[in-house]
Amino acid sequence: MPTYDAYQSVFYLSMLANSTSNYISSDVDALGGQYLLALAPNVQVPAVPVEGKQPSSVMAGARKLIGDWSLAWGPAVQIERRAASNSMYVAYNEQVAFEDGAFPTYVVAIAGTDPYSAFDWIAEDADVIKWVRFSDVLEGAAAPSHDNPDGQACISQGTHLGLTRLLEMQPTPAGVAVGQGLEAFLRGVGGQSARIVFTGHSLGGALAPTLALYLQMKGALEGFESVRVYPTAGPTPGNTPFAELFAEHLPPEPAHAASHRAWNTNITNQRDVVPHAWAEQTLRQI
Repeated sequence: MPTYDAYQSVFYLSMLANSTSNYISSDVDALGGQYLLALAPNVQVPAVPVEGKQPSSVMAGARKLIGDWSLAWGPAVQIERRAASNSMYVAYNEQVAFEDGAFPTYVVAIAGTDPYSAFDWIAEDADVIKWVRFSDVLEGAAAPSHDNPDGQACISQGTHLGLTRLLEMQPTPAGVAVGQGLEAFLRGVGGQSARIVFTGHSLGGALAPTLALYLQMKGALEGFESVRVYPTAGPTPGNTPFAELFAEHLPPEPAHAASHRAWNTNITNQRDVVPHAWAEQTLRQI
């Protein structure tokens, strides 16, 4: 039996998504291979990504903490100006213990800001002046605007850019489910007994709930028993109507949790500056 509970295991997998941070490379396939190697000690991988280097199976120490996970999709990475702008993978476990029982579970883990990526800092994190209507995003006709339409759910242009890139990503050639984007992959897996959790830290904490809501409203997650999100330290991805739309489709579980044991809510440290962005009332608290 794993030592970590479901929340802790998902957070562990979330942190693994950041394994491409601090690499400098223009070769997306080579960086994807390194990503695969970085995941190998913690999540079983079925292929040899780099000639002469055989990935190990799950280390005993990690398995005791998180249980037996395998790589189901990816990993995928995009490079912008010689740094990883976005990284993501999907892990699978046949039996994860939740409060209401054990379920087969997929975890979509999204990387946060790469410290070396100016693109992440400037474009995906800080491009919040222009807004995009979420209804337009769902229809594939997004048009950024300086206006924040009253009563309409909107996300920042930076969040929209990150979402678009995640939906475009393909697994590295040595990875799993090569040739399938994430949406196509998720439409083909699941089953009524399987759960899916979207998770990410910092930038990933803004993109994970946005991606989960997008895919749910597009009908791509209908094959899953339930959809949950576990974002940590995420900046605000959109406006109040967007937050209300998210809560309508993915309400917090439990409703009034006051610890890290909560789904569909941003898990934060009150002294962390990142989750204070970009809502006016929280920016004032800084």
